[in-house]
Amino acid sequence: MISCAAPGNRIRGAGISGMGAIQTVLFALYYVLHFCVDAWSDWAMWLFLVMLAPFLWAATRRCRLRFQLPGLMVILAWGFAGANIAPPLYATGNIEAGRIQALFWFQYVLLLVLLEGYLIGWLRRILTGHIETQVSGSQSMEAMMDQALAQPSSASLRFLGVTCCVFLFGAALQVQARPEAFTSTSALLDLVYGSAQAYDDQYNKRLEKLLDDTSDAVTLTPYTERPSLLFFSDISEDSEEWSNQAMAQYYGKTSVRLGTD
Repeated sequence: MISCAAPGNRIRGAGISGMGAIQTVLFALYYVLHFCVDAWSDWAMWLFLVMLAPFLWAATRRCRLRFQLPGLMVILAWGFAGANIAPPLYATGNIEAGRIQALFWFQYVLLLVLLEGYLIGWLRRILTGHIETQVSGSQSMEAMMDQALAQPSSASLRFLGVTCCVFLFGAALQVQARPEAFTSTSALLDLVYGSAQAYDDQYNKRLEKLLDDTSDAVTLTPYTERPSLLFFSDISEDSEEWSNQAMAQYYGKTSVRLGTD
């Protein structure tokens, strides 16, 4: 209610057209398939789910759930993932903000792991005909996973070893083609090739100008190095731009802009 009544949100919403309720639901469900399943899920994530399978199999051995509704669980997981982005679609008609996409992805992966555990439990019930329930009290999924990880079978360890080798081989191939595919390799390359150091040097030169009390109007040289893990955005050549004004206010300057000395 506070958010809806806030004057700032009302002003901002006046220039934004959202979606209707039915359109929002349909687009939310479609975006789960389009973005999460198709665009963002790569081989490493699917291999991660495969690596979890033997531990989830062991964890469901002593679970009180009957695992009798796999189809319903798939629909619920799909719906929960879509519901996470329904509000911004309804309000603004898009999910372009990176923070929204990050939350969308995180919840999708969590739901996928939970769904995998349920489907494995259902498969265990089909193949073995029962689920052990002789446990004292209600055992949480965390407790069952701890038990499964504490006493892995030799077959599970062999399976994990094979999948780890597959992951390392695939990762080596991917890094050869696209080194920035992993955060670790991207950071390592920026350090090895000096991009991070050069960016730091240029930043410190900017900082000297911004902290110099003898000048009120500051012109900053554009960055020539922009490491992907360190650089996000920059000010512009227009000193009236909001980001320029925010920087000028922060450092106590009359104006700040990009340009050449």
